[in-house]
Amino acid sequence: MAAVGHLAIPSVFGDATNLAIINLTPYDLVQSHKPHSYQMVDWNDAFPSTVGKNSFGHAYIKIKTGLKTDEADDGGEFYYSLDDGTDNTIELALDVSGSLANYKIHLNADLTGISIANNDETVPVVFRGNSDADKNPWTPFIIAGDVKSGYIGNNPPTAWMSSILDSIGCQTLQQIVIPGTHNSGMSKVQFSSFGSMASNTKTQESDILGQLNAGARYLDIRPVYVKSDYYTGHYSKVDGDWRGSAGQSIKEAISDIRTFTSSNAELVIVYLSHTLDLSNDGDPFDDDAWNEVLVRFRNGLKSALWAVDTTDALTTIPISKFISCGPAVVIVVDERDKAYLDSKHFTGRGFFPRSAFPKYDSYANSDNLDKIREDQYSKLQDFGKTHDKDQIFLLSWTASLQGAENADPLDHITARANVLNNHLAEFKGQAPYNSPLLWRSGKGKPNIIMIDNIKPDKHLVALTAAFGVHRSTC
Repeated sequence: MAAVGHLAIPSVFGDATNLAIINLTPYDLVQSHKPHSYQMVDWNDAFPSTVGKNSFGHAYIKIKTGLKTDEADDGGEFYYSLDDGTDNTIELALDVSGSLANYKIHLNADLTGISIANNDETVPVVFRGNSDADKNPWTPFIIAGDVKSGYIGNNPPTAWMSSILDSIGCQTLQQIVIPGTHNSGMSKVQFSSFGSMASNTKTQESDILGQLNAGARYLDIRPVYVKSDYYTGHYSKVDGDWRGSAGQSIKEAISDIRTFTSSNAELVIVYLSHTLDLSNDGDPFDDDAWNEVLVRFRNGLKSALWAVDTTDALTTIPISKFISCGPAVVIVVDERDKAYLDSKHFTGRGFFPRSAFPKYDSYANSDNLDKIREDQYSKLQDFGKTHDKDQIFLLSWTASLQGAENADPLDHITARANVLNNHLAEFKGQAPYNSPLLWRSGKGKPNIIMIDNIKPDKHLVALTAAFGVHRSTC
């Protein structure tokens, strides 16, 4: 069962973070006013005076806490201007509400004379605080684009692909990076077998609709048949028995996707795999069970499905061909081939065999952050040397609970995922000990970054959208 190890469970409150100042514009980001702070630790000297064009800056910021300290008095402002020929100010502002027993750190970018897509005058940066489990988390402040085309950064539009279609429309899934979620249906836990509980089975805190709103465009859905109906599931075989839990029902998953695509013209890839019929010793689905599940998707999603009959690999089709006229849901069926889909009349109606979506996908099976990074980076390098021309690389930014960790009800996959995800914006150091957005191989980069516990802070999608604009070849 999956989710970072040799680490304590994160504490509730953090007082420090590494702020990654990510400037993916053709202009310098230059200090414009004297900084101000109260009760902060080294705030005024923490920030670089200039973050050059197409580069990264770093500031370690820390509030003051303690029994004789009123945390609500902590605060600071640092001022930049983007040297794009306009009169603008970007004020990075921190304040604290509450007290030692229950405080919250607020980090925002207040804008004057400049706008960032989907944000008015204030951009929520969202502070990722340290903990016993992770003493050096990273929080990204991001800006990409130019004065002519506009800027994008933190808190991008919900329909982020459509919003930057001018930048990514000519590119394929082999050329961009999208967020994905691991065991996407497992935001709830039900019908648990012996030994299965939320801590070792629940991989997401947000349901599928919440994941899509947070920017995920690849959904890892694992249908199971249990209690006389179809659900998503998260199971492992232990001592000859299937152990795990069901999550959202297939009906709920379809409803969430339908709700999202009814108002967002986005590409959503639904990858169906790991089927289990728990009424029949956990065997994979037979033809009839697959037909039942696919009919439910067809009837539930209808016009949102990308109803195109093509022999081209989906990974080689420009993004604009998917979503220029509306949403496009693509259902990839891992365990049935094209002949089966043809025979059941699913071909040309949004359903594709896995051969149409060639991907490299191999997880680390480790609970240690550095081992996970080393494993995935090494596999990316091998992929760059040997991959088939149509393949994409799915980077599994997930950890796996090991041994007795599975039996600890306080050791949660989602909490460990938070630690891993704190390092998606780590822009100091060399690969693989930095952000996977910077990783490269001989023939490519990660194309899907799949995580547990995607958050509403939109940090991952802000990174992928910003790099999509920055690396555009359109």
